[in-house]
Amino acid sequence: MPLPLRRATKETAWELPPPPAPPKALPSDAKLEFEVATIKPSPDGQQGIGINVQGREFRTRNTKLTDLLTFAYGLHAKQLIGLPNWADNDRYDILAPLPPEGMPSDPQLRTMLQSLIKDRFALQFHKEKRELSVYTINIGKGGAAGIKMTKNDSKQPLPGLGFQGLGRMRATNATMADLAGLLQFMVLDRPVVDQSGIADRYDFMLNWTPDEFQFPTAGPRPPAAPGADSLPDLLTAFQEQLGMKLEATKAQADVFVVDKVSRPSEN
Repeated sequence: MPLPLRRATKETAWELPPPPAPPKALPSDAKLEFEVATIKPSPDGQQGIGINVQGREFRTRNTKLTDLLTFAYGLHAKQLIGLPNWADNDRYDILAPLPPEGMPSDPQLRTMLQSLIKDRFALQFHKEKRELSVYTINIGKGGAAGIKMTKNDSKQPLPGLGFQGLGRMRATNATMADLAGLLQFMVLDRPVVDQSGIADRYDFMLNWTPDEFQFPTAGPRPPAAPGADSLPDLLTAFQEQLGMKLEATKAQADVFVVDKVSRPSEN
């Protein structure tokens, strides 16, 4: 079918609406707790995991206590010591409305989840320092001028990070600390420490060919997409696509030694 087009004039053109204002931030002195939260066992056979904010609700899907702890405290599972077997087997869905006073920042949201875990799972722990095998994130060989990510100045309080398949990561409004957290949570077999000193937020895509040790909780691996073998490994992709450096080394890191924990209390 033909689709005739006609160039707009001043009389026929309309003004594009301005972008929506960033949501009101949760005050810094707000009480960092969920007023109510529902914790239910996940349905049998549910695949994948999810931790995110949808509208005015914090949600998790198919998450183990190990997942909740690593997200809330910015840890890798290898930094958790003394958890019972059920903490890495039982899976839960959580739904908690956000405070009406405003949208929490990422640190505020994690603090709220920490409070929820301590309350509903009766968690008690203490910290120790130990030398662990880790990955570190630093600025690449091109220095600050060689950073290839797009700076995000939107002032949005929360980052957005996720995967469009194994080895296909998209990030918006994300810091290097956010990236480190996602890599140790989903991709790598050891903690990831951000040593870049960069506090700015960025938008970027990261595409690489995962090896057999990455994405350990992803379950059966789908067949590789056409052309996937032509993508670099993760360390090379960091330098080529982000202008950053990801390196395996050893460093002192916090470990959380669990003194007491129990299955979640009733809703």
